[in-house]
Amino acid sequence: MGISSLRYRVALAALVLLLLATGASAIERPFIYQGTVERVDEAARNVTILPFAEYAGGAWTGAENRSLTGTAPAGADLAALRTGTTVEAASLGVPGGRWTLLAPVVSLSSRPVALATALYGDPAFLVSRFPGELQVQYTTSGDCANTSGARSANVTVAAEADPGQVRTLALQLGEEQTATLNGTALRVRFNGGQVSSGCPPVAGPQPVADFTILASTGAPATPTVARTSEPDAPGEETPGFSALLGLAAVAGGALVARRR
Repeated sequence: MGISSLRYRVALAALVLLLLATGASAIERPFIYQGTVERVDEAARNVTILPFAEYAGGAWTGAENRSLTGTAPAGADLAALRTGTTVEAASLGVPGGRWTLLAPVVSLSSRPVALATALYGDPAFLVSRFPGELQVQYTTSGDCANTSGARSANVTVAAEADPGQVRTLALQLGEEQTATLNGTALRVRFNGGQVSSGCPPVAGPQPVADFTILASTGAPATPTVARTSEPDAPGEETPGFSALLGLAAVAGGALVARRR
């Protein structure tokens, strides 16, 4: 068994154990797609995509040829999601309805292997990689009495091929910082969402956070810290490895998250 296969199986086993521990009814099934943007309704903040692939069972498969519409995450830049853009999209519970993730991607050797150039929403659901083989994981904390009360986030940016290469960011709500690793600069802004750690156990679906992450490559950038106003509202990749680790983390977080 290769290292990639072993790591995938370990991540899958961790997710299954967490599902059993929290109870299957507490976890909403993720629906993850790659497709092209068909329409953007800026007034309603709805994005419609036509999927060409669905991530299921640890691999990309063909998708039903039907359009899916969902509300974009609060921090999404709709101008970057214009018609014809190839995206990775995720929702919970049902296909579409509310996108927990919208990420413009560019194809590598063949679809659906791709690199994410930006991300809007929750990076736990991203299957594609960022340039530099980078993964993003996080925890959020804040007001336990508020279903969308996350006030801060601890973000870890790691190079999958070299676990020793790590950058950490401590972000307050509305704050933006840049982490540079493996020749890629990730500009990360925390837009809010639900609390994933530090609260008493409350039954309910997994918490969802909202980030804006923009990737750029080239000369290493000087890490920056910028404070903005708070938002109005809260080769071949290893199949599903980063996504499963993220889903395992948010599944564990269901023990401490309030139902949305």
